[in-house]
Amino acid sequence: MPGWVSVQEAQFDALHRTMADEVYRFAARRTSHATAEEVTAEVFMALWTGRHKIPEPPDEQRAWVFGVARRQLLRAQAAEERHRTIGARVRAALGVGAPVVEEDVALDVLETHAARRLWDQLPVRDQEVLALTAWEGLTPAQVAAVLGVSITAVTTRLHRARRHLADLQQSPHEDTAGDRS
Repeated sequence: MPGWVSVQEAQFDALHRTMADEVYRFAARRTSHATAEEVTAEVFMALWTGRHKIPEPPDEQRAWVFGVARRQLLRAQAAEERHRTIGARVRAALGVGAPVVEEDVALDVLETHAARRLWDQLPVRDQEVLALTAWEGLTPAQVAAVLGVSITAVTTRLHRARRHLADLQQSPHEDTAGDRS
């Protein structure tokens, strides 16, 4: 079991210098840039205020930071969803009739329509494991730490996700945009 240490100012500065941009990119790939900035600030605020202790071995710190970022991102996305839902209810109650248009953050993430279509067809579980390995460059052991599952589970999920993506690439594509709600 690795040792855990309280965050000291020098540790915090070093961790912030090496990880702040990565945490921002991690969040920006999954949400708006404004929310990514908030998530990044929340991650390092949580670290600084001592709510978290960092793992002592430096090679485990990166995966640990991504785990904290993932939890902060999930909280931010849940808050955004609550905000959209409340806004829609208020507009409906007031009879404004303004259509509710949700931002499609995948447009910021994926460069081509074909890639976006493939990505959107993947289950969220596949997207998550592929993103952590391909975009964030985490090892299966680090992904396991982020997701809170075993390395075996990660390698199995990664294998299935890659196979699913390959199957989608080989199959004829129908425009399913109208079918998705």
